[in-house]
Amino acid sequence: MKEYAMSKLRNILLLGASGAGKTTLAEQMFFLAGATNRLGKIDEGNTQLDFDTEEIAKKMSLGLSIGFADWKDHRINLLDAPGYPDFEGDSIVAIPAVETALVVANAAGGFEVGLELALENLEHKPVGRAVLVNRMDNEHADVEKTLEQIHENTGENPVPVYLPIGRENTFEGVVDIIRQKAVIHDKESEIPANLKEAADEARARLMEAVAETDEALLNSYFEHGELSEKELVAGLRKAIAGGDLVPAFACSAATGVAVKAVLDAIVNYLPSPEDRKEIAVLDYDQPKSITASPG
Repeated sequence: MKEYAMSKLRNILLLGASGAGKTTLAEQMFFLAGATNRLGKIDEGNTQLDFDTEEIAKKMSLGLSIGFADWKDHRINLLDAPGYPDFEGDSIVAIPAVETALVVANAAGGFEVGLELALENLEHKPVGRAVLVNRMDNEHADVEKTLEQIHENTGENPVPVYLPIGRENTFEGVVDIIRQKAVIHDKESEIPANLKEAADEARARLMEAVAETDEALLNSYFEHGELSEKELVAGLRKAIAGGDLVPAFACSAATGVAVKAVLDAIVNYLPSPEDRKEIAVLDYDQPKSITASPG
């Protein structure tokens, strides 16, 4: 069995409302990473994570499920929590097991109860948070409105790292504003001319947000007027791990558009166990901290 350095591990908890597409997202990730040789579908009752007979019958997750995929020499451990409020206990107990909770929001669903509960359960928890706006292919999909609703209702201020290219039936990819590249139908290209200004503005916003989380980066930002890509990525990962910044991404799990880009974001930008060195635990009801280590 292959062993992975701590820096090559990613432990991700998928949270969000029922129907936001968490299980479908996981299924796409498993398939694209080669962990499975066929793409399961909820309607056909053959997904990897909804395997219980009652889950298949109801076409919804009823308990916490765990799977993994290898992507670009990294091991990604995925925990898929049910979105229905009656089962939120499974979400709560899974939070300490991961470095990042990836909150999946329905781009056309508004501020749903399950989304609200997921964000509330993450409050004051020592875990990184990220937002993935899914179902970008749906009618009335609106990533800006979705992020604005999260901000208005929770005070969280997700900062885009990916900008969508198109929406609804024209959604075809994303712009990675850190690398300043477009990913259209899984192929990398230059940023479309009509999105270049928005990408530049989004990169400047992200750079400023990252710099504000670290004094050394802030000094470098003031001195040079910008951060290098290396500084930006390292600072982003540290800020996420410390709960100081919430990045936002976009995709369509149902069609698979930009799911590969999400896998890239997980290994490139989200923290590893190495980035979260101190873990709060209870030792016979006494709080203490332990240090993450391979052993």
